[in-house]
Amino acid sequence: MATFAGVFLTNFRLCLSQSSSHQIRIIAAALLSLGFLLPVTAAPLIIPILSDYPIGNGQTRESLNANVLNALQKNSQGQIEFQPLIMPQSRAWKYIEQNDACIFNQIKTPQREQKATYTNFPLTLYPPIRLIVRDNDNRWPGQFDPVNFNLPSILQVGVVSGHSFGTLLDAAITAHPESFFSRSGTESSFRLIDMLMAGRIDGVLNYTLAVNIYIKQKKNDFKFKSLPIKGLESGTEGFIVCSPGEAGKAMAARINAIYASPAMQADYLQIHHDMYGNTEDEWLVAELKRLRLAAPTQ
Repeated sequence: MATFAGVFLTNFRLCLSQSSSHQIRIIAAALLSLGFLLPVTAAPLIIPILSDYPIGNGQTRESLNANVLNALQKNSQGQIEFQPLIMPQSRAWKYIEQNDACIFNQIKTPQREQKATYTNFPLTLYPPIRLIVRDNDNRWPGQFDPVNFNLPSILQVGVVSGHSFGTLLDAAITAHPESFFSRSGTESSFRLIDMLMAGRIDGVLNYTLAVNIYIKQKKNDFKFKSLPIKGLESGTEGFIVCSPGEAGKAMAARINAIYASPAMQADYLQIHHDMYGNTEDEWLVAELKRLRLAAPTQ
């Protein structure tokens, strides 16, 4: 059976053989105009996205990141395609200095803004980071003060190597390295929680919800408490950050454009509400108002 393309080419050749040069110019112009009317599917912009753990699909801390990334890709209508790469945080920043790629869930600091391209809008919103310790451990102050450092010298707090916790905590970690245990490698944040549950370290810097979900996944009855950190009462924004060159800027610009769409903003609101609605609803509503977004209707 003859194909459409074959029939078209046969008739087109016949038409040309029987046409004058003037008629051929008219036919060519008509075909050119027709080309503008046909849909053109451009190849998506491939964005390598770095993470120190596999991006899961369940209702875990990773899924908040994964769900927003999936929503960005869906709402791009084929304009972008994320390609996940597993890489420790300590290597990821060096990687994007020399390669065209992005990292997700990164805190914005003045130092890092000078050497990378941040998206305008945060990928994820987290309640304030906490100092997570064992529930029955009474050696800790009621509030951790990173400026007037008030942690007992015999205690060690686990932190992910290469991860920025913001200006206040980064300065405290640098000034008091003996009080912090730094772990590198993939899935470092999970391994630190394992170490806390095993009694190998005394605390971790993490988010209450993330620790709670991980412990439930492990089916562990570990009890913990979350100590507030002075100066970090507001939530934490995790951004997508891309390489500093023109390619990285183009990736960030494309992501910014997708964030601006009403459909993406609706998905963004719903994803965060589904994650925090019961435990952090008051905080979430305040954060959405600050970002000039509306809370989703129930």
